[in-house]
Amino acid sequence: MIKVQFKKLLKLINCLRVKEWRAPLRFGVAAALEHDFFFRNHNFNTVVDIGANTGQFSLVMKKNFPEANIFAFEPLKEPFFTYSKIFDNDTRVNVFNSAIAQEAGVTKMHISKSLDSSSLLELTELQNEVFPGTSAIGTQNVTMGRLASFVSKEQIKGVSLLKLDVQGFELEVLSGCEELLHMFDMVYCECSFFELYAGQSLAPQIIEFMSVKGFVLQGFNNVKYDKNGSTVQADFIFCKAEQ
Repeated sequence: MIKVQFKKLLKLINCLRVKEWRAPLRFGVAAALEHDFFFRNHNFNTVVDIGANTGQFSLVMKKNFPEANIFAFEPLKEPFFTYSKIFDNDTRVNVFNSAIAQEAGVTKMHISKSLDSSSLLELTELQNEVFPGTSAIGTQNVTMGRLASFVSKEQIKGVSLLKLDVQGFELEVLSGCEELLHMFDMVYCECSFFELYAGQSLAPQIIEFMSVKGFVLQGFNNVKYDKNGSTVQADFIFCKAEQ
């Protein structure tokens, strides 16, 4: 418990040091520092943030790439409204209250005690075992659609990044981005090695899909382990293969 509290305090201090990250703290939103170091050495003109939650990742993008255009997707109402408030005056940020999937429609989202662990797939017991405090507490109807229904090819300009944090729904989301996938230079996607969500596609399947689409796995970030030291999940870094 003391270790967790210390980490939270350290994160708060680091957020207070960055001008762009101070105001969101009023809404209880801290920038996702775990991604900041990696992206300092990159430069993106367009960012598509799928599974944006309350804007933690988008805040890191704005700090590192202030001129970038961001297209964010968050299907749950509460975090969507918080995201909207944080970026209300930023004309370069567009947020959509929708999930990305292979087909348009309305579906059921399984709500976790920790909202950012909610998923379009049912949560397994392993999810709460590895990440305590993330068990399911209910459902919420959400809208979904293909990425191309919200963002056009012409809007993906310059060096572009596609980020996915969709709690086991990665393969379905990537399939829902298929028409535009070739427009991205990098795909930054959280993948799991164990079934934390019922029926989810695991890391080897995601790697195979991305390989077929012309992307190569170039590394990992933010690796998470279970209590036995086994790798549970990580942010996979896929880059477009050189032609």
